[in-house]
Amino acid sequence: MKRKSDTLAAFKDFKAYMENKTGKKIKRLRKDKGGEYMSADFDTFLKNAGITREHSVRNRPQQMLESSQDWRALTISMGAEGD
Repeated sequence: MKRKSDTLAAFKDFKAYMENKTGKKIKRLRKDKGGEYMSADFDTFLKNAGITREHSVRNRPQQMLESSQDWRALTISMGAEGD
């Protein structure tokens, strides 16, 4: 993505891909308040999709490590590591 404004379209693509691949719905989105996910359109999309938003604490490596480990476990279980 070249602009933060491209985030919603990219997330919609990601959501569709992951839900089709796993057969499971995305239930929450954890973010670091970086601004990418803060538009009214993004809020509306998440609300309509039933996705809750979680905010991580900035400069808390433990919380970001948890997200990284969750992501790695998900990609390994899908056989998508290295894709």
